[in-house]
Amino acid sequence: MSGEVPTALIFLRSSLNPCPFTLLPLPFTPSKKTKTFFLRDVAKFSRDVAKFLQGLTFFQRPLISYFRPMDLNKIYQKYSARCARQECCRQDLWQSMQRAGVAGADAEKVLDRLEDEGFISAERYARAYVLDKVRYDKWGRVKIRQALYLKRIDAEYIDTALAEIPEQEYREILGDLLQKKQGQVKADTPYEERQKVARYAIGKGFEPHLVFEMLDLEEF
Repeated sequence: MSGEVPTALIFLRSSLNPCPFTLLPLPFTPSKKTKTFFLRDVAKFSRDVAKFLQGLTFFQRPLISYFRPMDLNKIYQKYSARCARQECCRQDLWQSMQRAGVAGADAEKVLDRLEDEGFISAERYARAYVLDKVRYDKWGRVKIRQALYLKRIDAEYIDTALAEIPEQEYREILGDLLQKKQGQVKADTPYEERQKVARYAIGKGFEPHLVFEMLDLEEF
């Protein structure tokens, strides 16, 4: 009977069953060597299952994290350090915590603490975001308003931040954008060229009436 044991183990391990082996009642008493092979397979199977679970997600959160206790102090330290380096909004941090596997209730606790201690402020974030997008990304008010709305910033803070944009600077940024784009587009007539430039500027979030005014165009 001992000569049949290896054959049985090879068959079970080479089957197409998702599990490397199948537990079946054997018609003999396993030897010590057979038990060693069996335990080794069980250990390998456990490691494979753990690796497989680490790759699974549930609601964009690693599945394995549902069974792992969270240290809220460590989470707080990580995100408070991030907020100290740059302005962050609550929505962005919440999404980051969800991707890291932090439970929703735990994330809210950490976010409340960050807000209470002044690490995050929707009003302060809106001001910083507006100036950054206008001066560096050359966005207009319309696009900035939509982006902040998607970040769940209160309309009051959005209006206040947009109102603080210096009008002269805003027009100069739009003028430079239009002038640069005019030298890049291809068109058969000057009017067609201005139309293409206008569409580009409106796509960047600048108000149509302001774009048409600066290009000396009627609305189309």
